[in-house]
Amino acid sequence: MNTFALFHSHFLRATSKLLRRVASPALLNDANALLYSAKTFTAAMLAYFIALSIGLERPSWAIITVYIVSQTSVSASLSRSLYRLAGTVIGAGATVLIVPTFVNMPVLCSVMLTGWITFCLYLSLLVRTSRAYAFVLAGYTASLIGFPAVFDPGTIFNIAILRVQEIMIGIFCAALIHRYVLPARISGVFNNKLAQTLRSARLKIADTLAGKPDEHSDSLHLALALQFLQGISHHIPYDFALSAPVRQARKAIHDRLARLLIVNCELRDRLPTPEEIPVELRLLLKDVQAWLTHEVESEQTISAEALKKRSEQLTALYASQTPTMTDAIRASFTRHLTEAIVLLQQCERLSDAVRHAKNTPALMEVKAAKGYVFHRDHLSAARTALGAFSIILSGCLIWIYSAWPDGATAVSVLGVCCTLFASFDTPAPHLVKYIMGSVWGY
Repeated sequence: MNTFALFHSHFLRATSKLLRRVASPALLNDANALLYSAKTFTAAMLAYFIALSIGLERPSWAIITVYIVSQTSVSASLSRSLYRLAGTVIGAGATVLIVPTFVNMPVLCSVMLTGWITFCLYLSLLVRTSRAYAFVLAGYTASLIGFPAVFDPGTIFNIAILRVQEIMIGIFCAALIHRYVLPARISGVFNNKLAQTLRSARLKIADTLAGKPDEHSDSLHLALALQFLQGISHHIPYDFALSAPVRQARKAIHDRLARLLIVNCELRDRLPTPEEIPVELRLLLKDVQAWLTHEVESEQTISAEALKKRSEQLTALYASQTPTMTDAIRASFTRHLTEAIVLLQQCERLSDAVRHAKNTPALMEVKAAKGYVFHRDHLSAARTALGAFSIILSGCLIWIYSAWPDGATAVSVLGVCCTLFASFDTPAPHLVKYIMGSVWGY
C-alpha cells in the first residue's frame, strides 16, 4: 500500500510539473511561433502549386512573396500584402513605360530608372507609417526587373505581367491561410498593451503624488508604449474587428496619454514638501492616490468626479487668497492635478470604447483628436535620395562604359539595397547581412 501511495505521489508531481510547463508563457510562445511557421509554409506550398499548375515561369517569386508578406497577425499580413501589391503594380508599370522608351539611349535610360527609384525612396522616407512599404516596392520592382531587361526590352511587358501575377498568387495564398486558419488578431495585442499602459500611467501619477524619486526610465517606457501602440494601430483597420469610431477613440486616447506625460512632469515640479502641504491638500492627495492604485472600479470608495470637484475647489481657494508665491504654486499644482484626474478618467472611458467598439460622442466633441503627428524631414529625405541617386547612377555608368556583361545584375542589386536599407541610420550592418544571405542562398 505504501509503495502504491509513493508511486501515486510521484505520478501526481510529474503530471503537475508537465502541466506547468505546458501552461508556461515560453512554451506558449514557442507554440505560436511553430503555428505561424506551419501556416506560412502551407501558404508557400499552395502558392507554388498554383503557380506550377497554370504554367508560370518563375514560381519562386510566389514563394518568396508569401514569406515576405506573412506576419504574426492577420491585419499585419493583409496590410503588408496590399501595400506590396500596390507597389509592385506601380513599379512594374513605370518600368514598362521607361525601358522601351529610352532603351536606345543607355545613359538617359539609366537616369530615368535611377530617378524613379530614388523618387520612390524619397516618398517612402516621408511616409513614416507602414504605407511606406508601397513606395519601397515601387522602386524595388523597377530596379529588379528594369535593369536586367535592357538587353531584351521587348520582353519587359511579359516580365512585368509575370511578376505581378506571381506576387498576386503569393499574396492571395498568404492572406487566405492567415485569415481563415487559426487567425491571430492584433486587436487583442493592442487592447492588452493599452490596459498595461493605462495601469502604468496611473501608478506613475500615484508615485509622483507620493513624492517618490523620479525614474527617467519610467517616463521613457510610457513614451515607448505610446509609440508601440501607434505602430500597431495602423494595422487594426485590416483586422475586421473594429469600426471607424474606434479609430477616433484611439487617436483621442493617444492625445490624452501624451498630455499626461507633460502633466506628470508639471505635478512633480510643483509638488510641495511634506512640511508645506496643508491639511486639506494632504487629504486630497491621499484620496487621489487611493483612487489611482485601485484598478477595479468596485473597490474604489471615491469617484473621479468627487476628486475633480475637490481639486477645483482648492484651486479656487488658493487663487482667491492673497497672491503669494506659495499660493500661486499650490493653485498651479491643484490645477494640474485636476487635469490629471480628468485625463485619466477620459482615458478609462476611451479604453472601454476601444475594447467594446463603442462610439463616444461626448468625448469626441470636446476636441478633435490629432493622434500621433509624424515629423517629416524633407531635407534629410532629399539628401538620402540624392546619395542613392549618385550611387546607382555611378554603377550604371561603370556598367555602360566598361561593357560589363553582368553589370545589369550588379546595378539591380545596388538599387534594391538602396531602397531597402537607405532609411536606416547605419545601413552597413544590414547590407553585410543581406550580402551574406545572398551568398549563402546561391
